[in-house]
Amino acid sequence: MKGELVIKVLICDYTGNSAQWINEFAIKENLEIVGTITPATDKNLLAEKSSWEYLLIFEKGNRKFFMSLMHFMNIPPQRVIFALD
Repeated sequence: MKGELVIKVLICDYTGNSAQWINEFAIKENLEIVGTITPATDKNLLAEKSSWEYLLIFEKGNRKFFMSLMHFMNIPPQRVIFALD
C-alpha cells in the first residue's frame, strides 16, 4: 500500500529466537528484514548502515560485547534494539 510505513531492520540472532519472536510480536506488513546475522554468518551487513534503519539484537548476557561493537562501528545506540528485553 502506498504511504505505509516500512521499517528496514537487520537481525542479529545469537539465540536462535528471532523467527519465533517475529512471528509472535512483529507487525510483519510494516517490517522489512534486510538480513540476518548469526554466529556462523558474515558480519559485513553491520557495516552496510544505509541498508537498514534498526538493528534487532537477540542475545542473552552479552550486551556489553554488543554495545562495545556498536560503539566501535559508530552505530548510534538509538538504532539498536535488544529484542528480548
